[in-house]
Order: sequence, then structure tokens, then C-alpha cells
Amino acid sequence: MDNLKEILEKAKSAFGAKDYQTAFEIWKSLAEQRNAEAQFNLGRMYSYGRGVKQNHKKAVKWYQLAGEQGNAEAQFNCGLMHHNGLGVKQDHKEAVKWYQLAGEQGNAEAQINLGRMYANGRGVSKDYKEAVKWYQLAGEQGNAEAQINLDLLLKETENTEAQNNLDLLLEKKGDSAAQSILDLLLKKKDFWKRVKGIFGQSN
Repeated sequence: MDNLKEILEKAKSAFGAKDYQTAFEIWKSLAEQRNAEAQFNLGRMYSYGRGVKQNHKKAVKWYQLAGEQGNAEAQFNCGLMHHNGLGVKQDHKEAVKWYQLAGEQGNAEAQINLGRMYANGRGVSKDYKEAVKWYQLAGEQGNAEAQINLDLLLKETENTEAQNNLDLLLEKKGDSAAQSILDLLLKKKDFWKRVKGIFGQSN
């Protein structure tokens, strides 16, 4: 095991020194022996064309093999390839599957992408509750983009709920309050509190 770690470290150092040929040879040998880390790194080499000719199909092959062994980074990258149609036919449903596997292991990038998929209904039915869940998980890891997306999504859902309630109130109270409500919508601040002030608390 120690020897394997040394070999992997040698490949990593070679890659960092831009000795791509040495890194490729080591990772290729280990990947063929089903080493997940080597399979993932080999996928990256094919994905970005480092030391080899760029080949997205081969990248997907190695990402998938590593992902099937539980490598979260490979699962995330496999999701990206299916999401963007690189090396495979674009398939949002398949992308969600791989993002889910990576997200459940705590991969923040996968979690934020899952949030987007659920928020926009890509590969899954639109589900704001699930979107919030995944944005929160990524945000808790310090992912600023997830925190921003979560804030925007919560505001959007609050506005949707407010609009639905507003429609019901207008049905009861008639159009005479429409202009007052429009003014509040434009001002945005404390919108729902002030709408309740116009209509009172009774239903």
C-alpha cells in the first residue's frame, strides 16, 4: 500500500512538473488495474488534452469507471460530461444521477449543480424544496455561489407565495386595492406585512 501511495505521488508530482508523459504512463498502468484515483486522473488528462490528444469519449470512460468505484470527483465530472454533452449525448437525467452520487459524498460542486437542476427542472421535475436542500449543503461548505443562489431562490419562492395569496385576497376584496398593492410591489420593502395592513388580518 505504501508503495502504491509513492507511485501515485510520483505521478502527481510529474503532472505538476508538466511531465505529462510520465504521469500518463503511471496512471494508465494503475487505471488498467482498476485503481480509481488513477482512472480519475487519466480521465482528466483526456478531458483537457494534457500529454494526450483531447478525447472526451475516453475521458467519460475513465470517469465512469472511477465513479462506479465511488470516486466523488469522477462522479461529478461524469455528471458534467453528460450535462454538457461532451463525449456522450447530452442527457440531463444521467447528469443528475452522477451529481447525486457525488453530492451525497459531500462534493460541493455537485451539490450546487443539483440545486440548479432542481430549481430549473432539468433532468428532474422542478422542486424548489430539493433545490434549497442542495444549495444549503453546498453553502454550508463555504460555497459563495450556492449561498447567493439559495438567497435568490428563497426570495423567488417567497414572492410566488405572496403573489398566490395576493390573488386570493383580490378575489375577496375586489380591484379597489389594486393600485395600493402595486405601489407596495414596486417599493418591495416589508411587502407582505403592508399588504396585510391594507386588508386587515381577517380572511
